[in-house]
Amino acid sequence: MTENDKDVELLRTNPQQLIVKYQIMVEIIAKKYVASGMFAASDLDDVVQSVNESLLTKLPAVQRLYNGTALLKTYLSGIIRNVCLKLYHRNMQGVKTVQLDESIHSDPDGLTDTQLIDHAVSRFRVIIDLFHSQKPRLLFCLKLYFRVPIAVQDIRSLYPQCTSTDLGRFLGPFRGNYERMNEYEIYETVTPIMNKYEGKSNSADALRKWTNSKIQEIILILNGNPPRFNFDKETLQILVEDHFSPFLEKQ
Repeated sequence: MTENDKDVELLRTNPQQLIVKYQIMVEIIAKKYVASGMFAASDLDDVVQSVNESLLTKLPAVQRLYNGTALLKTYLSGIIRNVCLKLYHRNMQGVKTVQLDESIHSDPDGLTDTQLIDHAVSRFRVIIDLFHSQKPRLLFCLKLYFRVPIAVQDIRSLYPQCTSTDLGRFLGPFRGNYERMNEYEIYETVTPIMNKYEGKSNSADALRKWTNSKIQEIILILNGNPPRFNFDKETLQILVEDHFSPFLEKQ
């Protein structure tokens, strides 16, 4: 019996014990959201408790809807992340956020522009990790949105099974400078290939809207609650370019 088989058996016979088994995973995910600044460190226990309470209420639905197409552990991690996001949005007016380094707030004038950017990039990377399985797709779409050159590893991370022909179709227009391409041209080019490997039939406009919604979500988290910064798409572009700069230098 595999570990997943044991989990499925617990889901069927003793679902509460399944939650106990994955308490470490709940805490790890909650800590990532704290590190991103969405919750204060002092709120960690409350976040974990809220996640557990939500999981308990969702157990009947999990028993009914889980179909085995993914590991139950992966399925549960997705639920935990969604609960954290909903908790954050529900408490937007009440939850205090912290930054990765409090010196940003205690003496912002004492930091150089480079130090401020470094702090912000570190924060951006923590936030990106929160998207878990969507991270490669999100990074790829962020590159497209901000016209950052696409590299082979971007495609391989997103679609390991990508053929050489499709790899060329991905890289062709986007390997170098494509500043003159508009959003319509970009999404019309990549959407059919992405649909092929994701087994979907999304429109180019759907991919555009998905990318924009994720960008707004990232900016919202970066700014904190209550807002302590004033990030927008232009300043996010700086973070994205800085994040990828070490990789671009190696190309």
